[in-house]
Amino acid sequence: MDFSYLIVHETFPLDSAMLAHEYAYKTSWDGLSGDFIVDLSLVTTQTYRMRVDAIPLLYGYAYALSSFCNERKFFIEIGEGVWMLGEPRASGLFDLNFRLSADQRDDLGGFSIGENEVVIHLAMKVADLVHSFTKIGVDLSPILKKFPLEKYGKARRKP
Repeated sequence: MDFSYLIVHETFPLDSAMLAHEYAYKTSWDGLSGDFIVDLSLVTTQTYRMRVDAIPLLYGYAYALSSFCNERKFFIEIGEGVWMLGEPRASGLFDLNFRLSADQRDDLGGFSIGENEVVIHLAMKVADLVHSFTKIGVDLSPILKKFPLEKYGKARRKP
């Protein structure tokens, strides 16, 4: 299965001090969540190029993995108003749909994968994002310790 619908191009800090491990000293989620930006391409019926906050996207994907395992559905706010909604279908397939707004009327396309592929799909996207941080020398360990997924993953608003 090709999971190249969301291509992570590059992650970079908004401030070069973040590369000097200043992020380890951040004390507020709001202060940290906008410090790193990731360039993405969303490939559905068209290709959309986006620049979004990297840490909230990483947390969104990691929390979606947990949500899928517990609830069999999830949502992720990609950024720039784009949402990904994952919902099961009766036939053992799982729909991944992209929407431009929370009201779910502005459809950007989507696709279906086997329900057993969802965990691999979400884990691969988490790995892509982690790798993009690693390439610029960012150690995510202090961030994950200070801002645990259980608290900050849930803080995202629902579509």
